[in-house]
Amino acid sequence: MNEIELIKSIRNFDRKADDQFRHILLEGMSILSLREKEVAELFGASQTNVKRWINGISAPHPSMRLLYVNTLKEKVICRIAEEKLREPEIQLSLQRGIEDAKAGRVISGEEFKKRLEGQ
Repeated sequence: MNEIELIKSIRNFDRKADDQFRHILLEGMSILSLREKEVAELFGASQTNVKRWINGISAPHPSMRLLYVNTLKEKVICRIAEEKLREPEIQLSLQRGIEDAKAGRVISGEEFKKRLEGQ
């Protein structure tokens, strides 16, 4: 599963389904390279509970599952954005935007879009 597929599965998340929570948790951990300890810190849960969730022994209360999967979704979205910002075309566009701002030039949304598309 990739980042986009994980986000889609989170959109269809049923907080009452233990197995779905476990699947999303495992996929999120894999995509984000998170260890049990990091997940525990991220969720404010004990490492023992996280280990139980991973192993399918238990799952958090349904009222907390949505919070946890949305936290993973936000982390994945941030990762996608960070990767996108490293692309040379985006870096160039950002640099040009900074230069425009320093020079007091204002560009339209349409002009900005053209720059992102490399036109």
